[in-house]
Parts: sequence; structure tokens; C-alpha cells
Amino acid sequence: MNTPFDQTIDDIRTRGFHNHRLEDHSGTVSRGILRDLRATCEPFRRDLTAGLIREWLDFPSPGGRSRKLDLVVAEPGKEATGPDLARLRLCVENKSVVTAHRNRTNR
Repeated sequence: MNTPFDQTIDDIRTRGFHNHRLEDHSGTVSRGILRDLRATCEPFRRDLTAGLIREWLDFPSPGGRSRKLDLVVAEPGKEATGPDLARLRLCVENKSVVTAHRNRTNR
């Protein structure tokens, strides 16, 4: 069985270390989720391949406070520079470790 963390494990083996707080960890997990959805969900793969939906990594949260969403999949907005959040398909905030209570608010 494949998981979104497979590439992360391969990276750890190659580099000999891993820091779950770095952006590449979040990107690896997000790309793994996308890879899994492409492999297991035909409608998702079809829409992504056709360009009906797109992916955004580290997208600025509409809630502000300089936070970012790890993965957003949606139909592109009118200017195609960002997602149309009214046409959102997937929004993921990766959490591989427990977050400190002071960081508990939603993004």
C-alpha cells in the first residue's frame, strides 16, 4: 500500500535526516496526497488532467494572519492566478506532529 509519506521516507533515507517543520515536508506530503488521489479517483484525475481544477501548494489563507494552506485544489479563478474558493475541491493543512496550544486556531 502506498501512502503520502512514501517520498518523505525515501528523502530521509537519501539525506540521512529529516525536519518535519521545513516546507519540503509539507510539499512532499501534499504531493503524496495528490498522487494517491490521481491513482484512485478517476473523476479527480480526469478534471486535473483536463485543467478543470488545479493545485496550489502553500496558498495564503483567506483568513489572513500570514498563514498558508498546505494544499488547495479548486477550479481556477477568473484571472487564473489563484483558486476560486467558491469552487473548492480540496483543502489540506498537513499536521505530522502535535501543534503547540498557542497555535491552535484554524487557518
